[in-house]
Amino acid sequence: AEVSQSYRAAIVATCHAYGATSVTVNTVNDWKARGGCNNDWVLSRDLILEHYANHNQDTTTTPDNNKITLEKVTQTFEEFYQGNPASGSPGLNRLETLIPHTDTIRLLAARCQGRVAIVTGRPRKDCSKFLALHRLDTIIRHSVCMEDGPAKPDPFPVRRAWEMLLLKNDDETNTNTETNADVPTKIFMVGDTPDDIRAAVAANNNDNDNDNVNDNDNDNNNNNNNINNDNDND
Repeated sequence: AEVSQSYRAAIVATCHAYGATSVTVNTVNDWKARGGCNNDWVLSRDLILEHYANHNQDTTTTPDNNKITLEKVTQTFEEFYQGNPASGSPGLNRLETLIPHTDTIRLLAARCQGRVAIVTGRPRKDCSKFLALHRLDTIIRHSVCMEDGPAKPDPFPVRRAWEMLLLKNDDETNTNTETNADVPTKIFMVGDTPDDIRAAVAANNNDNDNDNVNDNDNDNNNNNNNINNDNDND
């Protein structure tokens, strides 16, 4: 998803709401490029705290760090991102768009025999809403979200998506019903942040260490997997 006007704008707006006016979109982009900033709620809080650590020499106007809690920052962020019905403010999430065309994703899913998953730092409700809005919920049936475990760059979400893609069709309880010829031996991951790259490399190294991947270069096997990576709270 293209989230510069939604998630990233919500980070900036949240920081400004707490007086951290030095935070800009470029600031957010720089932190994202460092990696390890996959949770936008945590990132918003950290940017606010850094602002006051680096830009406010007058300690009498510096807010008490105990008042800048993750819970409060998250609530402020969600009001910007989801919108506030009480005040009639629309959410920034309405500005999100797909990066690839829907037809491209459909073609990719067809070539992978429907084995497409998404790994995202979003809460599951936000992921499901986005997929339904863009009519992808019937194409991408597997998703690994914030609630499922450690976020990228930890290899967990990529490994979990790989496990889900190995299951036959949509039956997530069916773990060993396919023949060897049906089980994919390659997985392709598409992402656009350093955390995506680090998670993929770590997951691949984990596979190799545990001999869980058949790493021969037999070009006759064309069964492939694909994992899509949604950026940001992504």
